[in-house]
Amino acid sequence: MSTTKVIRLTGFLLILINMAILTKYILFKQPSDTIHVLKNIDKYPRPGFQHGQRENWVLFASIHKIYYSRMDDMYKFMNIGGNILGFVPLGFLLPLVFFRRWSFVLTLLSVFLISFLFESIQLYSGLGVFDVDDLLLNTTGGLLGCMVFLLIFPSLHRKRISIPAAGQPVGRGLAQVGRGH
Repeated sequence: MSTTKVIRLTGFLLILINMAILTKYILFKQPSDTIHVLKNIDKYPRPGFQHGQRENWVLFASIHKIYYSRMDDMYKFMNIGGNILGFVPLGFLLPLVFFRRWSFVLTLLSVFLISFLFESIQLYSGLGVFDVDDLLLNTTGGLLGCMVFLLIFPSLHRKRISIPAAGQPVGRGLAQVGRGH
């Protein structure tokens, strides 16, 4: 198996691990969440409001509320920072694994849509709160991941430059990218 295939396969496995971790922390925060969903799945044709407000559509409202709350700084960091840091790997790994040509817009759109999927599941399952601020923070994490990607592959900022193709040795591919081929 070529080095490029190994890198892409490893990246794909890391994406799966990242998605599993995100699913655990976003949807199944408490061990009882899984049991709750299975017992009540038919009761959620619409967002559930049994535990208070289940959605926030006002940009920066949750961020402001958390930042200025009396909660300790670790809670604030885990909530705001966690929403950012959890999506950094996707911003880095998605273009490495799935896109033949690096695209900033496609990468950010993909991260946004994954975040939107998580938020929608929370909204319609009752497993959490749909929060527009989470979409912003998660997409910011994807942006940071894109920046890391560009630090490692600096010549890929031009859309017409492609990531080394599957089957092409990484060393040769990166050398060609550096020359602008």
